[in-house]
Amino acid sequence: MTTENKPESAPTMTPEEAVRIAAHRTLGELYETRAKSPEGTWADVREAIDNLLLAGETARAWPLVESYVRVLSAKGLRDDAIVLLGKCEERGISGDLLARSLLLRHDLRAASGATVDDLAAEVARALAVAETDSTKGLAIHRLGRLATEQGNLGAAAGLLAQAEGLAVSAFGEGHVEHAAALQDLGAVLGSQGRHDEAEEALKKAVLYGRTLARDGLLPEGTLGTWIGNYAALVIALGRPEEAEPLLREALSLLENHIGEGPAYGALLKDLSDVVAARGDLEQAEILAGKAVASFEAALGPTHPMLAVALSAHADRLRELGQSIVAEGNLRRAYGLYSEAHGAKHPSSVELLVKLAQAEFAAGNPNALETAERALDLLEEVMGKDHAFARVNAPLLRQMIHMSAPERSESEEGQQGLFGFYEAEIKRGILAIESKDGALAAEILSPIAEQSHDAGILAVEATCAGLLAQAFALKNEYPQAILCAERAATLADELGHPEAAKRFRALLELLLGELAHKTGDE
Repeated sequence: MTTENKPESAPTMTPEEAVRIAAHRTLGELYETRAKSPEGTWADVREAIDNLLLAGETARAWPLVESYVRVLSAKGLRDDAIVLLGKCEERGISGDLLARSLLLRHDLRAASGATVDDLAAEVARALAVAETDSTKGLAIHRLGRLATEQGNLGAAAGLLAQAEGLAVSAFGEGHVEHAAALQDLGAVLGSQGRHDEAEEALKKAVLYGRTLARDGLLPEGTLGTWIGNYAALVIALGRPEEAEPLLREALSLLENHIGEGPAYGALLKDLSDVVAARGDLEQAEILAGKAVASFEAALGPTHPMLAVALSAHADRLRELGQSIVAEGNLRRAYGLYSEAHGAKHPSSVELLVKLAQAEFAAGNPNALETAERALDLLEEVMGKDHAFARVNAPLLRQMIHMSAPERSESEEGQQGLFGFYEAEIKRGILAIESKDGALAAEILSPIAEQSHDAGILAVEATCAGLLAQAFALKNEYPQAILCAERAATLADELGHPEAAKRFRALLELLLGELAHKTGDE
């Protein structure tokens, strides 16, 4: 009888080894019982894990390992937690448990700042050994998040959609893993411009999240972040009046987590933008200032992301005529961002352009040099046909001309500032006549802002009146009414009663349309 294909037998265990393993098993079971009792301590958990692993009882030890790793992570002892997971792998953990161990290690290393490539390799290994849909879904979800961080939105959307489906089949509709997958999927869809799909996903995630938070299954801070993300999408969809209560709710949920990350500051900035859009400029400026303080508390005074909050606060300050204070904010924002990303990064250039305008409005003699540098970089980095360049380059040229006429090149053949405004206003009128409110708003909004900053009230009044019509075409009546009110006020200041009368007639019409629309609803 041949024995060629007979499987190898397990190594014979010596009596001493058998006694040792039995002793570790007994101790492990004893400490496990104590750990689960009301008097149990984390020291009992640690002893139970060590002895069960030495006894080869990795599956039995795993629930204790998961709990203890989360405790160590919460205490900031991530390295200790990673060492513990390494011990599990050394003791022969395999299959689904190995996959979960790798995913836990991924989370710990991600929190410690590991590179996306290293993290992706670890999650791919976890996916390869995962055995159940639930664990596969967790791995795919993390791969989707990593693809999002890499900017690969197409791959991220596919992975997150797959993760969402696996979460439903493994855990059920509305489970915390399902809600989290929906939230991440919605965020990616929004970034792709797939707003309708994004709104459906984020709205569901928030609905589930509220129930989970009420039941103690989702931290309030996480729910606050989800609601804030949904509010940001609602703003992008042109519904700021709907976004404001969402933003305030999100802020109330995150107020105990101000120093944990930039989420609270980002919400304050978004709320400032919404409040400014409905005309409460003073309250908007206060909120923008709080956003800066929140970003700084979370990220420190030198983080480049602080530039976003500083720039937004500068916008609010300039709307209130406080150009000198705004100038300081923009100088700091430009310094932080350009140092981190270089002077030729498009966002650095935008900040430099805004700084030049603030310096000019504040009467700073450095405005000439800043404007010249900004104009050169604007055309080099973005090109003359870029939308931002088309709006801002003529203004920079006019600033240079006004600041130092003798240093200006001949402007013969160049479009002057008022010529540029006139051409853009004509484009806006054509868009309104063709019933394209979105295009008209896109053309006229920058002109209204630039003429406001430059103190050219006649141009601003004209743009405000036209914008009222553009927003009405978009069915955004609250914004349309604000624009009509602004146009009438400016016409009064300029001493043009006929224009003021026309703008007030438009205002009455818009108020009537809003009342009619509200009554129908």
